[in-house]
Amino acid sequence: TKANLAELFTFIKPEFYNRNYSSTELAEKFSIDESLVQDLLVYYNSKHVNIKLTPSQFISFIKNDVAKSKYANNIDSAVLSNLNSVEKYTDINTVTRAMSYSEMASFLGVSSNELKEVYLYYILINTFHTRPSLTNFIAILKNPTLLSEKYCVNKRKLTPKEFISFIMSHKDDWIMKNRIDSTMISNLNTLNSMIDNVTSGRTYSATEISQSFGVEEQKVKLLYSLYDIKNNHKNMTINLREFISLLVNDIANNPEYSSQISRDDLAKLHFLQTLINNEVNGKAYTASEVYQTLSGFSSELDQNQIDLVYLYYGSINNFNDNSTMTIEKFVNYLNDSILSDSRFDNYINEDLRNTISEAKKTVDDGKNQLIGEHYSRFVLNTEYPVESEETFAFVAKAESELKEAGVNEFYIIGNSPMSYEISQTFNDELNFITILTIIFIFIVVLITFRSFSVPVVLVSLIQCAVFLAMGIMTLLDGSVYFIALLIVQSILMGATIDYAILYTSYYIEHRKIYDKKQALIKSYEKSLGAILTSALIVMLVTLVVGYFTSDAAAKICIALSQGAFCSLILVVFLLPSLLSALDRFVTHQNRNHN
Repeated sequence: TKANLAELFTFIKPEFYNRNYSSTELAEKFSIDESLVQDLLVYYNSKHVNIKLTPSQFISFIKNDVAKSKYANNIDSAVLSNLNSVEKYTDINTVTRAMSYSEMASFLGVSSNELKEVYLYYILINTFHTRPSLTNFIAILKNPTLLSEKYCVNKRKLTPKEFISFIMSHKDDWIMKNRIDSTMISNLNTLNSMIDNVTSGRTYSATEISQSFGVEEQKVKLLYSLYDIKNNHKNMTINLREFISLLVNDIANNPEYSSQISRDDLAKLHFLQTLINNEVNGKAYTASEVYQTLSGFSSELDQNQIDLVYLYYGSINNFNDNSTMTIEKFVNYLNDSILSDSRFDNYINEDLRNTISEAKKTVDDGKNQLIGEHYSRFVLNTEYPVESEETFAFVAKAESELKEAGVNEFYIIGNSPMSYEISQTFNDELNFITILTIIFIFIVVLITFRSFSVPVVLVSLIQCAVFLAMGIMTLLDGSVYFIALLIVQSILMGATIDYAILYTSYYIEHRKIYDKKQALIKSYEKSLGAILTSALIVMLVTLVVGYFTSDAAAKICIALSQGAFCSLILVVFLLPSLLSALDRFVTHQNRNHN
């Protein structure tokens, strides 16, 4: 049934029945011989062909093309013989060529002696302007010397038009009365008219050719159709609607082709023609009408199948986009209505029934997990990153809409809401942690060096490194987790201040012995190895961990690596300059040792 309907679909849709098909495609579609389809297309074209041919074109096509093809049986031997005899009178080169009396005799199929006398008579009247008596005329004919030398009868040439015109002008002269009768006069008039048509290039319709040559008009139309296809390079195609109409309305009533179509095939063609015409006219069917119409096409259809198709069609085309149904209602509808409807029994097996029943149980269980006695749970997934302006705007909008909806008590939980809450108090918390970190580290350094100026220099330097690290991280990645800033702020200050303390300790110690330059150099020698080792360990370990983790952990590790790098650079390159510039305040000395 599915295959039959699919085949039927290729006939009744406009894009199919309005499309033009070649003979090969039609032969395959209707399972008939392609040669027969070609004949039918020639016949179809003969009903619409409107070309005109000259007699010469028609005769040449018959002899050179049709006579050598399978269509030769359209021309019987008598007609072919008649066309052969007429062919020379349709050739413009022949009918306009000047001929001697012997050539004219052969052209007209008469005695050369009679035409010799007519040519002599023509010469006497038109050249010597005399009308000879019978006695003088006979005397000239009996004198070969006069004929050849004086009157040059053998050399005189006339065109068929000139010859016929002379005959018709002197048909009542004594020499003509004995040689032409009324039949010959009629034939000459016909020939004269034909010559005029040939020289003027007149063309003939199929009907006119049929009347002129005595050939059945329908056969001539077929020949014209063949000529049109061959010489105008027509790619013969036809749409399904016209082809079926041709088969039903013409071919079925044509004795020559009707035997090629069986009664069953003709009935199917009538059926297809009716369907296509109804489709063109926009006829709509009820389910019962469709069943009655298609039941003859396929015995496997039943009324229930048609009803289900109509239900499906209505669900698609009459569906209201604004209608809604919860999953619970949908599953309940399947269980309560569809499973109990016998029309769906053939489409729902036992496994599917069990699946639908299990779905109902799953929905009920899920409902119990999401809807509680006091609170209901709503899980929402988005494509936003964990922290971004769009994410925070979304969380804020969710809170706002819940409040506007009158939900008095609700909780929004998750990574993004947590980050959103942190962002609301981040500035205060960051400032608090920064100040707290600076104070504690300042106290530790102050106790270590027993100097107020040293902790100011060292804490400021490392805090500058922290700011550089945060700036670099923001520029390179475009975003920084709040939690990363808070953690990195504390760890970097505590971990990298040691580099500055170490170098400063050596510098103060060496300044007791050396001048500033030598103290700087000696401090480098003593502390650079330890500083590089510690800094590189922190940088590499955190960098590797940062690339193999994700989200907040990665941000924190990469920030630590960048911060350690910045601290290393500032301690190695900037701190010595600061110590040298602030030597008096750092070492509390007013002299230089040379």
